Amino acid sequence: MAINPSLSFSYLVPLDFSERSEQALQYTAEIVRKYDGLIRLLHVVDERSGYNDDTLLAIKQKTTEYAREQQDALNVTVIPNIVMGNIFNSIGEAAKKLGAHLIIMGTHGIQGIQFIIGSFAARVILASPVPVLITNGKKHFSG
Repeated sequence: MAINPSLSFSYLVPLDFSERSEQALQYTAEIVRKYDGLIRLLHVVDERSGYNDDTLLAIKQKTTEYAREQQDALNVTVIPNIVMGNIFNSIGEAAKKLGAHLIIMGTHGIQGIQFIIGSFAARVILASPVPVLITNGKKHFSG
């Protein structure tokens, strides 16, 4: 049965290819398998990076292939999305544009300078128009 992405409960999972973002994706997949829905994977390319078209194409291919692999491995619908911008605003903007109901993201915890200026996760939460669930990678959803 094909899933209509516009009718399903949608979870947005930011992806930076770190272990924490992979754990957030696995956590989200457990929720989707239990309660249904789909995962919109989001990779934000820093607008200040000055990437050329070839590099952006490579990032798009890497993200798309990763989403396909995870969809097969986790047995859930995973839709890849790539945007240019800064992570603090782009994640919330993408969630709104894509119709996501909840953002689920991993956090690396507050370390070093983040203790003074605030964590990336906190800044995403403050800028997001939709609820944000933060995972620390230590516990998994169990129902």
